[in-house]
Amino acid sequence: MVDAEGRHRPRNATTLAFDVIDSGVGFEMGHSVAGQGFDNMSDRLGAYGGKLSVESSPGHGTSVRGRVPIRQEDTPQPSSTPAASASSAASEPADVPTVSELA
Repeated sequence: MVDAEGRHRPRNATTLAFDVIDSGVGFEMGHSVAGQGFDNMSDRLGAYGGKLSVESSPGHGTSVRGRVPIRQEDTPQPSSTPAASASSAASEPADVPTVSELA
């Protein structure tokens, strides 16, 4: 059985979060599991400044949790001046998606 949880996101949220939890057979962490694509999912979230976590153990199912920073569509983009670019680079990746880009 798989339980995918979605939560209401406040209008001013800065992070998109998802949790997918199953009660299946699980697997031993630290062993390569071919074909499950966890590296690919982690790379895709990482490209937007996000994180993926996977927890599993034999006989106890698996949980996959992801977090991705988002910006509201009406949030002004950083200025293209060098000083503004340097300060915004530290706080948010340049290609953080908008809410509609994730839909």
